[in-house]
Amino acid sequence: MMHKCILTLYLLFFCILLQAQPLSSAKAKDSLFKITQSETTLDSVKIDTYYRLAQIFVHQNPDTTFWFVEKAMQLSEKIDHVDGMGQAYGWMGYLNAELGNIPEAIKFNLKSLDIAQRINNKESYPVILNNLGMLHQELLNHDQAIKYFNECVLLNIALDKQKSLATNYNNLGSAYRYKKVYEKSLDYYNKALVIRNEIGDQTGISFCYSNMGTVYEEMGNTDKALELYNKSITIRRKEKVNKGLAISLFKAANIYSANGNLKRAKTMATEAHEIALKHGYSHEISKSAQALYLIYKTEKKPGLALKYHEIYSELHDSLNSIDNQKAVLQSKYQFDYNQKVMIDSLENVNILIENELLNEENALIASRNSVQRLWLVVAILGILILLSILYIFRKNNLAKMDSLREEIRFRLNETMALKNEIEDLNTASSENNKGLNIVLQDKLSNREQEILELLATGMSNKEIGENLFLSVNTVKTHILSLYNKLDVKNRTQAAIKGSLLKSQEIQN
Repeated sequence: MMHKCILTLYLLFFCILLQAQPLSSAKAKDSLFKITQSETTLDSVKIDTYYRLAQIFVHQNPDTTFWFVEKAMQLSEKIDHVDGMGQAYGWMGYLNAELGNIPEAIKFNLKSLDIAQRINNKESYPVILNNLGMLHQELLNHDQAIKYFNECVLLNIALDKQKSLATNYNNLGSAYRYKKVYEKSLDYYNKALVIRNEIGDQTGISFCYSNMGTVYEEMGNTDKALELYNKSITIRRKEKVNKGLAISLFKAANIYSANGNLKRAKTMATEAHEIALKHGYSHEISKSAQALYLIYKTEKKPGLALKYHEIYSELHDSLNSIDNQKAVLQSKYQFDYNQKVMIDSLENVNILIENELLNEENALIASRNSVQRLWLVVAILGILILLSILYIFRKNNLAKMDSLREEIRFRLNETMALKNEIEDLNTASSENNKGLNIVLQDKLSNREQEILELLATGMSNKEIGENLFLSVNTVKTHILSLYNKLDVKNRTQAAIKGSLLKSQEIQN
């Protein structure tokens, strides 16, 4: 049965106890029991002793085991002994699962999860969540099982636990196979197969082949199913995985029988039946007997067919009775499960939500601090940029001021030179005014006189041209002519002589 394969949080505890010297004698049991009843015994010692007694009785008397575990649990809860409570919830989850009381098993696994969260034992989370997934699968709650298995996947990836991750992928493959979503089922089985090949887990590889064979058989691809069953048989025979070998053998035998290869089918079904009988695997005895019954019936051997049919029928009825009892028990607890587990799940979810809210709050604070730091950096950069702009602006202004000062000095020097030149010319004008006036009247054209007047005002060639509607080149030509006629070398000298000419004309 599936629940017999379920792991619990405190499986390590069971392993440690199994390594200890068993105290199975009546005297030893009495000694341990007296320790639990003594008023001088410390509570922590009593708790450990209850678990020692539970380990002794676990395979002899489940009811007695329950009693010891309950005593240890009550005492652990009374004194808030975290390790004791963890062991108690692990034991109760295991014992309830063994008895088929799946809802109770779920309840105690959720309590185990709460303990693991209290002590921040993150490595235990995947084990407990996997247990919860298996238990929900037992209740046919495949969607809930898938959620737990997916959580396990994320945790095992974070913890880099490859073997556990392969188990999670295998469980997801089985969950989707039960839902008949075969494409996803094969995808997860293949993921498990890749990891198990990488880590060399031969037993795990054989399970992958067997599971994938079942999927292909349900899909109707019996050739591919047979190929995978034979691969699993080869590995399981070598690794001595007896129960798995019996399963693969009778599954392959059924396909060979359906294909008409009765000799091969009989060999494999017989081997499966012998292995199952030897190890007492009831389910496998029933299935292999059914396969042999069909083979001998086809071969028309009624004596042998009847023999195996009786074996099959007897075990089949017995297994059906167990399954029916289990179904009744599941039905009985289903309503309570929907209420109790929902409450426990909500409590667990509340813890997770509180953690998530705390993480979100921390992230928000970090984000706010980051934004504040960013604005501070932006403000500092803005100030630096503004200072740089002001510095460049001031530097440019200083450069402009220096240039302006140079221009003023140049203009001042030029003005002083012009003043001196005017004074020299004024000194000489008294002797030459009359003759000069005559020369100008004979030499300058009307246009040249117009240009000379504008030149004397300080206009540029372009401005003179715009005033007289002449091109710049025409203005340049007239000015060169003026230089020659006035016997001057530059605009300043021409302007001075033009001014003298104007003054002379006024005097005359």
